[in-house]
Amino acid sequence: MQILFVQGPPTLRRFDYKAAIAWSLYDFANTGFAMVVLALIWPQMFHHVWGVGLDHQTESIVFKLTQALPCLIIFFLAPFLGQLAERGRFRAQALRVSVVLGALLTMMLSWVPAQEWFFSALLYAMAAVAFFSASTFYDSMIVDCAPLGRRLVVGFLGSTVILFFSTTRTCRAHHLAIRFAKYLSHSERTLGRRTCPLVSLRIYFLY
Repeated sequence: MQILFVQGPPTLRRFDYKAAIAWSLYDFANTGFAMVVLALIWPQMFHHVWGVGLDHQTESIVFKLTQALPCLIIFFLAPFLGQLAERGRFRAQALRVSVVLGALLTMMLSWVPAQEWFFSALLYAMAAVAFFSASTFYDSMIVDCAPLGRRLVVGFLGSTVILFFSTTRTCRAHHLAIRFAKYLSHSERTLGRRTCPLVSLRIYFLY
């Protein structure tokens, strides 16, 4: 005797605007951290401030290893993080821990003096691991704040906003780059202490 199970139509869930807005705001901050810290600020600071004194080959190796190490760690942690993401009560707690840890590590970069490439790379790698871990947990929460047909809109809302502001600021990139280079030539050793605290505080409140 063969028993066939027929799956009915998916249950329609009420769209929770409060949860969707909260998720989108975190997505906004999450995207801002990736675009500002991971892709822009830290690479420039490492090449012009923390990596000063290293030869070109050593600096390139350290930079690439620092970029690859968080991805390798997440590769091995992914099964464990996925199990936590499936459990609702642990998922929220794990997200909070990852967010706080990532914010603190990002702020600690402001105390790293010039030419201290090891501590800069170490803090950056740990902050990136916390960032990728938090991304795993918050990605799994979209199923709880939006129905199937509207998840794409919620998922790209924050990214669209931060992308808009980022593209408008790139119109002045040439002038900013010239000023940045002149500033480096006059106070290269103190640039990290003057610039990174502002960026860290901004990312701390967003993240």
